[in-house]
Amino acid sequence: MIKSVKYKSYNIPTGRSATDISTRRRIIEQFYEKWFKENPTKRIKNIILNEFIYVNQKSKKETVAHAGKSFLSTMHVLNLDLILRIAVPTKEIERKDGSEGQKHFQKLLLMEAIVPSLVKYGKVGKLTIGIKKVDSSKIQYCLTAK
Repeated sequence: MIKSVKYKSYNIPTGRSATDISTRRRIIEQFYEKWFKENPTKRIKNIILNEFIYVNQKSKKETVAHAGKSFLSTMHVLNLDLILRIAVPTKEIERKDGSEGQKHFQKLLLMEAIVPSLVKYGKVGKLTIGIKKVDSSKIQYCLTAK
């Protein structure tokens, strides 16, 4: 049985143990910290929406919590730039009332992206975008595999 997958210089555990999940969450946290340093504007222009999608600490927090549960989701997070750039909108949904993380959004936009290096796993990247109430700007809310 495969214990980990080498992907983009990371050894990503494939198991479901608490240690595996913790390791994946740490990988995602480190990736975001590096991404923030390399991307001081904290945004990428989506070619379909023709708008910037912003990434912030709440994006990191939500993604760490959810994507860390799966090695495929972790691998998708490591393709953040590509997914933000090419994701295609699939559906608009209402925000969850009472959700602390969603309270600043008027609604959520679900998007999907195919990452060529991950096609063999049969999953796509699922990007959840929050549309802010104040100015309708797009904020990455969460990124996982679907």
